Amino acid sequence: MFFAFVWRRSGGRDKAARLAMLSFVGASLMWAVDCVASALEGGPLLDFSREDAVLGAIVLAFGSALYAAARVVYCFRRPASCASL
Repeated sequence: MFFAFVWRRSGGRDKAARLAMLSFVGASLMWAVDCVASALEGGPLLDFSREDAVLGAIVLAFGSALYAAARVVYCFRRPASCASL
């Protein structure tokens, strides 16, 4: 939600926020499919295990690092476009 807000606030110009937002959407779809597959196999719909919490923290850290790296790359290529963001 945070990166969607940043991307929308920039008027759709912040490519780094869009990239991070799409990576989090992909992770959300992955977890949704995993929940459905678990329910179809007779397991619990939601799994609040320690491993899932660690995976969530890793995804959050990766998405934030992806955003920071993409901002550096995009701002290095076109410094004038980053001054207004």
